[in-house]
Amino acid sequence: MLFLVGLGTAAGPGGGAAFTAFAVAPLLLLLLLFAATVLTVAYVLPALHLAHWTARQLTGRTAWWWIPPACTLWVLPALAVPSWHLTGLALYAAALPPALAAHHTLVRADAGRPVQPCAAILTWGALAVLCVVVVGGVVLG
Repeated sequence: MLFLVGLGTAAGPGGGAAFTAFAVAPLLLLLLLFAATVLTVAYVLPALHLAHWTARQLTGRTAWWWIPPACTLWVLPALAVPSWHLTGLALYAAALPPALAAHHTLVRADAGRPVQPCAAILTWGALAVLCVVVVGGVVLG
């Protein structure tokens, strides 16, 4: 929301803030969807696979507590550079909840139970994001 407001105020004659914000919003949504897809394919799924493989090798079963250490491995290179610490922490915080949700869904599917909680997670997550955007728009408006 702050980016859209900043972009709108920087726009000069020929549309103003509202036009620019509405014109750029769909493009930003596509950019966010692409970034989420890349993060899922390049970070979440390999971490989940590594955690499940390691857990089966060491204990013979999978458990949720193997997910946080597996997600940490992708952040370790960022710890070598002090200016990347915050970026690494943000990446870890963005990847850990989806990895735990995917683990929960895989465990339910392997047990033969329905995976409807995945739909509930996505629905409530989308509702939470929508509420944040609306509240941010109201506060900035």
